[in-house]
Amino acid sequence: DLITGDPGQKKDADLTFRGIHSVIKDIDFLIITGDLSYANRNHRLHDRWFNRYQYLFGNVPLMVTPGNHDIETDCCDWSIFKSFEHRFLMPQIQPAVLGHACAERDSAPPNYRFQGTYDYGNSFYSVTIGPSKFIFLDGE
Repeated sequence: DLITGDPGQKKDADLTFRGIHSVIKDIDFLIITGDLSYANRNHRLHDRWFNRYQYLFGNVPLMVTPGNHDIETDCCDWSIFKSFEHRFLMPQIQPAVLGHACAERDSAPPNYRFQGTYDYGNSFYSVTIGPSKFIFLDGE
């Protein structure tokens, strides 16, 4: 079982994920601890990230937690974490409650002011695997 975080779309992530894939028969699940694709509101970059690593994600159970680069807003209603919520389906107590961001002059992160919270949905959950219980919490 493996835990990694902050992969983004760089050469280091390619090396890490290829290394994980090389031992895939020996792992039961993969945890990624946030800052997944660094898409910065460019949803095509999210899609590219998933396509780039589909060879791995399609062959091992994947659990994720959000990081500060996953706050990304929707371009229509400025809901925070909306992309993260729509791309992952972790065990949920109830549907996500999403806050909103107000963009300052430059709409690229980190120039957002956040209002409200990110609660429920994928923001926290737990999973029991064998004798171990894993608790995932949103660090943001």
